[in-house]
Amino acid sequence: MSLKKLGLPLLIETRVHNPLIFGSSLISFNCSLNGDLNLRNLEVISAGGFLLTDQLSFASGLDELLAPGTYCDTYNSEAELLEKVRYYLDHPQEAIQIARRAYHTFDQHWHPRHRIQNLLDWVFGGELPEPFRYSPRSDVRYFVSTASSAWIDTRLGIYEPIQELHRVQERLRVFVGRGCPGVIAADLLDLPRLELYVEEGFGDPCALLQQKGVPERVHEVRGEPASWPSFDAVVCTAEDLQRLGRPVRANFAFVLAEDHQLLLANASKLMEAVLTGFDFGKLRFSVRLYPDTVFYERTYLNFPVFLSSQVQTVIDIGAGVGLGSVCFRGFCPEAAIHCFEVDPLALHLLQQNALGLGNCFVHPVGLAGQDSCRTRRLWPEDPQAEWGVEQVLPFREARAALKELGLEPIDVLRMATGGEEVKVLTSLQEQLKDIKVIYVEFTSEQDRKQIDQMLDPTHLLWQGEIVAGQRGVLCYLSRACFVDNNLSIGGET
Repeated sequence: MSLKKLGLPLLIETRVHNPLIFGSSLISFNCSLNGDLNLRNLEVISAGGFLLTDQLSFASGLDELLAPGTYCDTYNSEAELLEKVRYYLDHPQEAIQIARRAYHTFDQHWHPRHRIQNLLDWVFGGELPEPFRYSPRSDVRYFVSTASSAWIDTRLGIYEPIQELHRVQERLRVFVGRGCPGVIAADLLDLPRLELYVEEGFGDPCALLQQKGVPERVHEVRGEPASWPSFDAVVCTAEDLQRLGRPVRANFAFVLAEDHQLLLANASKLMEAVLTGFDFGKLRFSVRLYPDTVFYERTYLNFPVFLSSQVQTVIDIGAGVGLGSVCFRGFCPEAAIHCFEVDPLALHLLQQNALGLGNCFVHPVGLAGQDSCRTRRLWPEDPQAEWGVEQVLPFREARAALKELGLEPIDVLRMATGGEEVKVLTSLQEQLKDIKVIYVEFTSEQDRKQIDQMLDPTHLLWQGEIVAGQRGVLCYLSRACFVDNNLSIGGET
């Protein structure tokens, strides 16, 4: 987006990797997902292109293999990226010289004709040429990692979910308590967009915190937890949390027992996501969801299609992972969709699914009857405990929030707020009559009756699904739509 704003002749290729494009472009931009030295780096160099890629952590091997300034150049922030793009556009010969030097080295050492023989020599003779010899002892994490090999299951149980968060979020804030093994910090600092927060007195595992690019990503927090920021994740021992005496705020928590086994890892559900497909004729979407995701397929896949061309704005309150919005996009391809979701687990998948839908905007806040911040205890479960880990979930009064965003009028409204539907409808009372389609998911018989009573003056129940009388989804159509579209109500036209 920032590169687009510069107004440069920019070619965006996300799926088709054409070496002719790399070779004929002055600058080939690359951004890694998880701090790995991905193949795009070598694809660009092998095609004779000039590589401008993100600066990775010391453990990635980028500095050793590609030597920024010699075979490529790197950036460490959005501002630095834009600065270097401008510089090389003004100094094209420098970019060309770096590209030529990199291609020559690739052809002499990294070309497949060499690498295949290297592999055979390694497998059958145990020999590798000097540029490819690797000793784990050159990595400062080697000794602390091998000394902590007994905790490998715990380390993976922490690292993999946090790596998944890091894959999606631009910046990640993680707090590690001082009672945790230093190897956990060593593992996490492998992720280049992760900001590590530690308590005063946190031990430095094998001088790790002094390595290049690391100190500026490590922050010390002092005082009471109430003065600390809210973190994306915390990794603490149970003893750490008891000692702090007040709740630490975070979206995800990893709590360790005395033997460093995991007592809690609510982020582990991130690893359970599965991929499924939705087919709307010419439009097909691949969607990530959790196996226990509730979806009233029959109702959402029977959208009143005679209204599709009239829908410009869709509001999805309590969007979850975005399955409702997927259906709205399938039936209303030109509509702008705005998703409101506050649950961190759902948000993680929603943000990814929204990208595939296009013209779909995610707002990480809940909508309710009034502004509030609500806390959800993660650990321990004892509501009387004055310490532990808790989520802080922000909510906005529905009408005020939509008005601030300029989201008036609304054509399609969906609500799945876990019991707040009546309050949200009350907040939007003045707008309801102008909304063409309203979907409401309810969780009690009392709410279902009240919802029907509130909408009856302006809307007609179109269809729905009810499970055991206590929960389900109802779809209402504006009575005005029936008149405008020459439809019949109760046998009358």
